[in-house]
Amino acid sequence: MKVNAQLEGKPSLRNVAKLLMNSMYGRFGMHTEPVRDEIVTLERAREIMITYQVQDCISLGGLELISYIISLPVSSFPQNNHWNNSINELPGQTNVSIAAAITAYSRMIINQYIG
Repeated sequence: MKVNAQLEGKPSLRNVAKLLMNSMYGRFGMHTEPVRDEIVTLERAREIMITYQVQDCISLGGLELISYIISLPVSSFPQNNHWNNSINELPGQTNVSIAAAITAYSRMIINQYIG
C-alpha cells in the first residue's frame, strides 16, 4: 500500500500507510508496566500504598478504587496474593516475537541493498 501510494504520487496515503505499519510494530514491541486496578477497603488501600507504586486512588464511599504498578519481585509480594501468574495481569496486547520477526525481515531486505 505504501509503495503503491508513493508510485501513484499520493503522499497523504503513503504517510497513513507508513504510520499504520510503524504503529503496529511499536505496539507489538513495546514494554508496558503491569498495572493492577482493584476496588478495596481503606485498610487494604493503605497496605497497597506501602507495598506498591500507586498511580491513582479514587474514593468510592467506603471503598477505594486504586491503580498500582506491579513491579516488585515475586518474593516481595504479599503471601496472600490471589493473582500470581494470572493471564489477566499481562500488560496490553504486546508480542515481542512479532516485533522481532518484523525487525529480522526488515534487515534481510536492507542487506540486499547494502551488500
